[in-house]
Amino acid sequence: MNPENPSKLFSRFLSWFCKEDLYESIQGDLLEQYETDEASRGKFQAGLRYRLAILQFLKPKILKPFKGSKNLNYYGMLKHHILVSIRGFKRRKAIFLINLLGLSTGIATFFIISLWVENERSVDAFHDNDEQLYRAITNFQLPQQIFTWDYTTGRLAESMKADFPEVEDAVRIGNSYFRPRGVISVDEQHFETEGLYAGKNFFQMMTYPLILEQTDQVLNSKESVAISASMAIKAFGSPEQAIGESLEWENGTFQKTLLVTGVFEDVPKNSRLKFDAVVNYDVLIEADNHADAWNGGYAETYLQLRKGTDIALFNEKIAKYYDEKAELDKFTLFVQKYSDQYLHNKYEDGALVGGRIEQVRLFIVVAVFVLVIACINFMNLSTAQSSLRLKEISPKKGNR
Repeated sequence: MNPENPSKLFSRFLSWFCKEDLYESIQGDLLEQYETDEASRGKFQAGLRYRLAILQFLKPKILKPFKGSKNLNYYGMLKHHILVSIRGFKRRKAIFLINLLGLSTGIATFFIISLWVENERSVDAFHDNDEQLYRAITNFQLPQQIFTWDYTTGRLAESMKADFPEVEDAVRIGNSYFRPRGVISVDEQHFETEGLYAGKNFFQMMTYPLILEQTDQVLNSKESVAISASMAIKAFGSPEQAIGESLEWENGTFQKTLLVTGVFEDVPKNSRLKFDAVVNYDVLIEADNHADAWNGGYAETYLQLRKGTDIALFNEKIAKYYDEKAELDKFTLFVQKYSDQYLHNKYEDGALVGGRIEQVRLFIVVAVFVLVIACINFMNLSTAQSSLRLKEISPKKGNR
């Protein structure tokens, strides 16, 4: 860098885009300004201001015309195109609106359906260990038919964790027939509640984040309960105030006073399980001993398998587990990915044949079909109007 040529690169750039009749005067003014800045500000700032000044000259009236198009009137042609478009709209309003509405409606429909599909696919997929989380399912063999159930014995979770190295962790919850639905009372306030019986490691395995208290301490006692943040606010004013307080819970299985030991974030809308309060599964066992028997089907069992587990081999390994433990030879045990149960839940004769995923696939086809039809319709209408635009060609040629 020197006073005569502060930046060769930027000087060449200026000569490349600047009109020839303006280049010398602009370059001379920039060099004079550079010398003044160098004396007062120093070389670094003077060079920086020089470069910025060159960039500021990137304006239409300064730019060289493209090769072979020196006679083109860019602003005139732009104005001409705008006027033609406006006149075309005024002459053919109906066709223009049909074209616009048809394409925009097709695109909007496609995106709305895509959002719905994405929401369906997200159900139960929010857990941190989603790739390792599975549920245990049983096939019950009858002479004429095989029934598939998602409820299991309450002893299965602990037993499988002890007997299979592939199982990192396991938890049991009360199945849909055994949920503590009832009324929670705090002083003079009463709230209808959808509850859940769950093993004490429920909040460790499943991603229902606790606002207060540690996950391994919340459900340690049969006298403890964890409630949702919204329930804590309604009953006690805030999650902080709820901890350590008592509430009365009355439902079809039990009626007892419980101590709030944890508050969890409200269950996400894309969760298959819906609950406002969780108590220890032992409360259900206390009310009915069959909840912990091998021949009882009071629970749902969820497993966290080790990474890299071959599911097909694991299913073969556990198929006759019920028979080994309780001589229940009509039961075949297998696992399914937890986040798949919402969309893939239709079984016939022990085999998975579909479920809600069929509706999702149908809507995907509909979305693509609507978008394709909208695009074809747009192109057809545009092509049909091309003959009406032939008269516009001659004035455009005349400007060249």
